[in-house]
Amino acid sequence: MGLRTFLRIHNITTAVLIVGLAATFLSMPLFSQIDETGQSPQDDRPMQEEARKNASGEEPKKNKIFGFEIGMSGGYATGISVSNWQYRPYANLVLSHKYIKGTAGVYRCKNFLITDGEGSFENINFTQPKIGLSLYPHNVIELYGEYRYSTGDYSHYYRGHEGTAGFLLDFDVVTIDASCNKRLVEYEFKSVNWADKITLLYRDINIHGRATQLYTIDTNRTKYLDDTTATVNLSWNIIDTTSLDLTYYYLYSIFKYPRDSYYNHTGRAGVYSDVCKYISIHGGASLGLDAERYLIAGGDFGATFNILGYVTITASYLPSYFFAPVGGSALKRIIDSYVLYSYSYNSAGSTNPYLQPSQIGKSFWNHSVNFNITFRY
Repeated sequence: MGLRTFLRIHNITTAVLIVGLAATFLSMPLFSQIDETGQSPQDDRPMQEEARKNASGEEPKKNKIFGFEIGMSGGYATGISVSNWQYRPYANLVLSHKYIKGTAGVYRCKNFLITDGEGSFENINFTQPKIGLSLYPHNVIELYGEYRYSTGDYSHYYRGHEGTAGFLLDFDVVTIDASCNKRLVEYEFKSVNWADKITLLYRDINIHGRATQLYTIDTNRTKYLDDTTATVNLSWNIIDTTSLDLTYYYLYSIFKYPRDSYYNHTGRAGVYSDVCKYISIHGGASLGLDAERYLIAGGDFGATFNILGYVTITASYLPSYFFAPVGGSALKRIIDSYVLYSYSYNSAGSTNPYLQPSQIGKSFWNHSVNFNITFRY
């Protein structure tokens, strides 16, 4: 397998794993770090390939100007939130040149999980067109950016704006990739699980003998989500077909109403290797700490199948275990997050809005499975 094919498949796999990390923390298949194909914007680097071939004396092939991609990606998650399965068909049109690559595409997301931030969940469908641009000012540098707009079905209001910007430095043996993503979402939450809310009020009274907070009924069903994520990845190609990877992932999320903030820091160490011409495998271990002081220990493993350069199939499994914090955090979670009481507009609790009430104060497993099937020409 050539270096270019190895780099392409390796970056696809890395992007899918980053998505898996996001899914682990919010128990939903978040694809804000990558596009609908499961790829990061830096998957194709014509300048780097041409430089490699010139150095080795190979005759470089003529680059395609136009290309297209179609496929399906999706995921299943259970643990933090209610069990959920989502899938996303997509299509991309790609325009490539020596120094620039443009992408326009659209995907259709089915069965996407949303929350009211108070223990209830719904599923919606939405459509997301996107445009992307990559620049190659030097044979070791790529600058990329992407914008995505989301709109829900007529039956369910959902609007979102999302942007990604980043760079990649490829020094052959060592590759450094850094990106930042911003997502703003507004949607209407229709259903209310009053049984959960009454249970939380009962727990407060049962523990203290009285209600410790001023409880109100929140009639505002419009929810707002403001996510900021940053990812830095370092890959060391110890041989042409094997790399060692170090990844740092940061998430900061503001959810209202109720007004909650949540953050997570996670590090991952892993390995990626081609076992033969058409099959690659990967595995790794991760450790993280979130705003509620959960210690999150996880792992990942999976495989990528490359069929004649036209079809790529990737599947990953990411188990993780959430170690519950000590010192009364369960009670703090009950009072500060899931019970309906008056919030000051400028105050925010540090809670994960996607954590289901049955997991409050407990240690638990979270399981996430992601897949992607892409046909490109």
